[in-house]
Amino acid sequence: MNDPRLNLGLTTKLSPKLLITPQMKQSLSILQMPITDLVQEISVYLEENPVLETMEYDEDFSKPLEEDFADEKLPSESSLLEELSKPEWDDYINEGNSNELSFTPSSDNEQMDYEQYISSDMTLIDHLLFQLKTTDMNDNQLEIGETIIGNLSEDGYFRLKISDIADICSESAENVLEVLNIIKGFDPAGIASESFAECVLTQLPQVGATEGECEQIRELFDIYSPELSSFRYDEIVKKTGLDRKNLNELLDFIRRTDPHPGLSFSVRGNNFIVPDVFIVRDGDTFDVMLNESGLPSIRINNYYIKILKDASIDGNTREYIEEKVKNALWILKSLQKRQRAIYKVAKAIVDIQKDYLTKGEAYLKPLRLKDIAEITGLHESTISRVTAGKYALSDHGLLEIKSFFSKGMDSQDGGDMSTRKIKTLIRSFVDEELPDTPYSDEKIVKLLSGQGVDVARRTVAKYREELNIPTMSQRKRMRR
Repeated sequence: MNDPRLNLGLTTKLSPKLLITPQMKQSLSILQMPITDLVQEISVYLEENPVLETMEYDEDFSKPLEEDFADEKLPSESSLLEELSKPEWDDYINEGNSNELSFTPSSDNEQMDYEQYISSDMTLIDHLLFQLKTTDMNDNQLEIGETIIGNLSEDGYFRLKISDIADICSESAENVLEVLNIIKGFDPAGIASESFAECVLTQLPQVGATEGECEQIRELFDIYSPELSSFRYDEIVKKTGLDRKNLNELLDFIRRTDPHPGLSFSVRGNNFIVPDVFIVRDGDTFDVMLNESGLPSIRINNYYIKILKDASIDGNTREYIEEKVKNALWILKSLQKRQRAIYKVAKAIVDIQKDYLTKGEAYLKPLRLKDIAEITGLHESTISRVTAGKYALSDHGLLEIKSFFSKGMDSQDGGDMSTRKIKTLIRSFVDEELPDTPYSDEKIVKLLSGQGVDVARRTVAKYREELNIPTMSQRKRMRR
């Protein structure tokens, strides 16, 4: 039976397709690795590839200077392999071309005392004190903050009375409450809560609960706490009029929160963060130094190069050694590219965000991957990999490199203002509001407009939730 709708035939179609080779995957992986992972990975390379060996070096690594990373010309695999057949190969190596067959860390392991920056086990107190120091608090507020943090329970709750901290610091209860509310906005969400309900409610926006659902859950805690704690859900359904499905959805939000936010730090073991970049202030300028502490200097062992020059070796041996040399060349080239890319990206970021590093978060400029790509000539995907999971140590402490990037919004004067700066303004408005008359989101919109920033109310609500700032009604209840 012939079906006119069927039309069988062969057609050809040309379309571009990118194939990622194992070598390319390895190169991308090296580019993205933070320093701690890279140290371990190089150890694996040395074990698996006999062609690679470590070497000693006596050069001055108090650099890098910008000119050291200006040349992006790296040896190609094919060009170096071609040299293997030349009779003057030994001369080629001995005449200073061995840098193409080696990788040397750019920073001196002895130059920086890393122990003053790195702890093998960051405690909850360390984590909170670091965040405290990044705020613009005065000395009295910092003392209050340190006292509050030092008196949190192991699971992260504030169990004392406000008056207790006020007496210890010889400060007013109002000042203590102001600092406590700021600390409640620190990471992890729910920290310094004064009750289980407050801890859960603080985290609800992060687990996807809407403002309406947050209010419903608050009502459950305020009115039906005994029923909740004894799992008498049928009684709650009868008393509230909620159907069981809606109640289960609210209970699911509660289950997604962490009721003991401080305990995650007591079981972290030896997890720690090592900076990949040091941002060192020198007067009004900033120097960028790569942290390659622990990275060995590695090169291709000349012994295997000499074997390849021997015409008498059998084909299988030659094929094996050539494959190992190709892999070694790719690793060395990838390490050199990583070294150059991190420096170029970090230097470009520091040059743009100089005011932020000098004056604080309110001066963070809008910055996109595209901006750094235009400056460095690197692809945006490369910059994304360079900044992923890596940290920089500066006067402001240990900062994730990605934190230097911020979206911008148009201001009334025609310039850009970073979203981080807008969030800082929102936080300052809330900190300065009167306890009995907190600002609504609409009021914050007007206050921002007075600062030359035009944003929608829903944008303010979004930023407020990201800052873990409760709603106007919630803040009013919390301060009673």
